[in-house]
Amino acid sequence: MRLVYSELKRRIIAGEYPPGGRIVADQAADSFGVSAVPVREALLRLAGEGWVKIIPHVGATVPAFEPSEILETALIRGAIESTATRLATPHLTNQDLEKLEGCLIAMDEASEAGSDLYPKLNMEFHLAIVAACPYPRMRDLITQIAEKTMQLRTVNVIPHYLPESQREHREILDALRARDSELAELLCRRHIETAGQLLWEHAMSARDLRTASGSPRIVED
Repeated sequence: MRLVYSELKRRIIAGEYPPGGRIVADQAADSFGVSAVPVREALLRLAGEGWVKIIPHVGATVPAFEPSEILETALIRGAIESTATRLATPHLTNQDLEKLEGCLIAMDEASEAGSDLYPKLNMEFHLAIVAACPYPRMRDLITQIAEKTMQLRTVNVIPHYLPESQREHREILDALRARDSELAELLCRRHIETAGQLLWEHAMSARDLRTASGSPRIVED
């Protein structure tokens, strides 16, 4: 069941089961070459973790993100991950910094090629910084949130932000190289909240719910 659970979760994160889409247990079982029993057990575990919803007479579906959830998640992730970035800064080795440089180069190449690898590389970049944070529960929490936000497929939804996002990543790495923990914290938080704001605006526009005034914002003009 563990392997089935891991693969179902991977497919959800990768967008193979998109938000709002169904996961048919029998079809998934056939693709894994197993019976439906371990698939149903894995789906129940994923439901307990919030990755899927079990709807009577419908089955398992991947929850769609509400605009307010996108906004709240960006606030939470921005606050926690930026703190972890500040705490990680003095612990990053030269080898860690070279790994981050390699991530950025790979992200540039994926961006230019229009590769679907970019979201995965983006998460690897962020988590490689967090890995140097000395607090394991904080690292685990950030990983959980980062996996959830990867479902949003920011690059696919707001592709015009990609060059700016890469510039922000480079600024964060430059701050880390300079061992400027406070600047790294500020840049990380601003980066995450900016992406969250753009995703929220897209979601509101797509649902025709956005208004000219009275809407919450997390990035100041």
